[in-house]
Amino acid sequence: MLELVSMATLGGLMVYVLAKGGANGLSWKPFDPSLSPKGLSGIGYGMIYGFAGFAGFEAAAALGRDSRDPARVIPRAIVFSLIGAALFFILCTYALSVGYGVTHSSRWAADAAPLDTIVGLYAGSAWAQIVDAMVVVSAFSSGLGLMSLTSRILFEIGSHKQAPGVFARRHARFGTPFIGIVFASLVALVLAGAVGEGTNVTTMIGVLAGANTLGLILIYGLLAIGILVDRRERAWAVTRSGLVRMASAVVPVIALVLLGYAFYASLFPRPPFPFSLEPYLVGAVLLLVLLGAWALKRRGSGLDFVSAATESKEQSLTDVVPAGDATL
Repeated sequence: MLELVSMATLGGLMVYVLAKGGANGLSWKPFDPSLSPKGLSGIGYGMIYGFAGFAGFEAAAALGRDSRDPARVIPRAIVFSLIGAALFFILCTYALSVGYGVTHSSRWAADAAPLDTIVGLYAGSAWAQIVDAMVVVSAFSSGLGLMSLTSRILFEIGSHKQAPGVFARRHARFGTPFIGIVFASLVALVLAGAVGEGTNVTTMIGVLAGANTLGLILIYGLLAIGILVDRRERAWAVTRSGLVRMASAVVPVIALVLLGYAFYASLFPRPPFPFSLEPYLVGAVLLLVLLGAWALKRRGSGLDFVSAATESKEQSLTDVVPAGDATL
């Protein structure tokens, strides 16, 4: 609830900035790709941070299974969160752009606290301090959400023998996946300490957010490929409109093109240090995961991906189509 209040307040302040006319009046120039200082490559590199802003919408797929009607609740939660996030980020980004002035993007880029600056400039220092507090609340809420999501996913893959079984343990009193919570907290602490020791907070957040989003791009790409492969499977035999069927083929292709370009633009041209380390961080994590999978396999722990995937698909079909439905 506090997070929603923070977003509503910040959105209202951004509208106030627009009502003031910004630095040089309102215009469509912030949406003009030709004004990008580094051309299309700059837009492509910036896309990974755009993806970072939307990351987390997929949490409904992992956490929503405990809802009463997951087949209805999960898709709606994902779609509505994407639409809401898009409108909110477009509003804030546009307000910041016209607030600094379209010709002063370098000043915006160099500002470590742009929301504080713009709100203080147009609404006063008191509101700027309130925004600072809201940013802290938002960051804390985001951290809690990520912790819940991470621990739940670790619990799921541990239950399906795709990770050490210890992650599938629940707390005897509270029933929470406490092993996953402790593990995720330690990983976050080590990463923040390792990166934070060598740079400032802004750069640390940029590097970790960039590396995290590159990993998400790979995951989203695999999901898009999975949708294309699954179009002929039983789940798509459910009665659907022609428009939905066409979208199931076109949208994943568009997603793959955008994701691929964003990934490419994050590598070429080579970004400055330490942002150039982001692909290596992602590669290191993938290597650790593969080594862990190999070690578990060697110990005979199973890693039964096929049966786990089959079980998950059967569960999805059960949720979507009632037993005895003639469409199947």
